[in-house]
Amino acid sequence: MHGKSRRTAKPGVHNAAMSTESGAGKARAGHARMLALGAKGVLLGRAWAYALGAEGQAGVAHMLDLLEKELRVAMALTGCTRIAEIGPECLVRR
Repeated sequence: MHGKSRRTAKPGVHNAAMSTESGAGKARAGHARMLALGAKGVLLGRAWAYALGAEGQAGVAHMLDLLEKELRVAMALTGCTRIAEIGPECLVRR
């Protein structure tokens, strides 16, 4: 959805593409949220580049390990045991 806000993008467009979630301060549970909204995949943004610059290959491996743990926590909190189980029913509507 690069270049369009959520308000102006066509409904359902995110279902056909990968979604991005960027920003160092955002909780990585956002990846589970994007999957629940129908994304077929989620891009990592710049997080891998920062990890690579800071610690090289070990930094990227550590970042991926943290991402996996945070996704597992989000899945556990929603009762999902497999990524394929993440769906709209996992979201809390306000």
